[in-house]
Amino acid sequence: MLTRVKWEWMFVAALLAVFAGTVRADTKHYVVTNDDVVAGNSITVFLLNPANGSLKAVKSVSTGGTGLGGGYSAIPLLSINSSDNCVFATDATTSLNNVATGDVAAFTAPSFTLVGNYSNASLNGTVNGIGLTLSPNGQYLYAGYTGSSNIAVWQINTDCSLTLLNTYATPAPVSAMVVAEQGSFQYLMVTYPDGNAVDLFTIGGNGATLTEQPSGPVTPNHTPSGLDITQDGNVAVIGDVTNPVQVETYWVSNDSTLCSPGAAPCLTGHQNFINLGKANDAATLWLSPQAWSTGSGCLYVANGGTFTVTPLNFTEGTVPGGVTLTNGNPVRIPLGKGILFLGEVQTVTPTGTGGGLYIAEYPNLIGTMKINSDCSLVAAKANQNPTPGASVTSITAWPPR
Repeated sequence: MLTRVKWEWMFVAALLAVFAGTVRADTKHYVVTNDDVVAGNSITVFLLNPANGSLKAVKSVSTGGTGLGGGYSAIPLLSINSSDNCVFATDATTSLNNVATGDVAAFTAPSFTLVGNYSNASLNGTVNGIGLTLSPNGQYLYAGYTGSSNIAVWQINTDCSLTLLNTYATPAPVSAMVVAEQGSFQYLMVTYPDGNAVDLFTIGGNGATLTEQPSGPVTPNHTPSGLDITQDGNVAVIGDVTNPVQVETYWVSNDSTLCSPGAAPCLTGHQNFINLGKANDAATLWLSPQAWSTGSGCLYVANGGTFTVTPLNFTEGTVPGGVTLTNGNPVRIPLGKGILFLGEVQTVTPTGTGGGLYIAEYPNLIGTMKINSDCSLVAAKANQNPTPGASVTSITAWPPR
């Protein structure tokens, strides 16, 4: 199964933002893209109009590095810390001492001012990019490097600058990265598309250390791509690239009675939900904030093979494996010139109702879909990303979910 996205291929990413009635009028909301420009990368900031859901490009800021123009479709190239004052974006091909390794660019928010670029000779993201996610307390940034197959723990300083603390080898390059917690049990979960596996790391040291689960990587039925986890940390939802695309769920447990002896924490309660369309290279997904926080709501799966976003009704049960997914009607993405597949999906609207699905269509369009109360979608309009040479592979929102 081909899981590597060549840089000249075209990308679509998606973000659910909010329309009237779901955004506080006194709070400015932004959609931010990592433009992944090879010649000189940038982030582009769009201001969201809560009255009609439209976007207006208000700022383009150089990252100070160079992009890849491609990579894993589910890799998160942007992250925003929990205190909402720092934004991080990755440059996969920036050189260090004349050797391409990649870096992480740090910005203050909401001014979106570049603070600096952070790299290390032991860290290389030039193969399929550098993924990002944050510790539960927002004090540490976890970065997955696809060239060197390792995860770095960066300390976030008060001025948003970064200090490298630890690095951890991984058995394959990391794609999707999500952090979750069950009370004092905190963990990082990742997917390895080229390793056909998912993995779990316990977070310790207040966020500064990672310990791989005793069982090591777990091999699902197919190739894992996208990933999201419920707020209570119980259920991990994975988009698997197969034919047809399937969604897999795992129950995450730190209870030794649910894991093999001496093997807690672990992934258990595995289920498959299939028939979401012909596969390509991407099966990325995102739980709506309602589904994420309450265990019941909308789940959106972007499948590049059939250029669709499928809304699912998601319900978390009370026992391992107790997950219900009900298919909605897939919405076919209108094919703009050169669009080949879909990528990252995110939501920020509290209920999903009346929100907007923002789809970054390579190279410079952000399409829009309206969200109905039953999680279904209706195609709307497109906005243009004005950044020359943009190859948008990742998109996020400020403030974050």
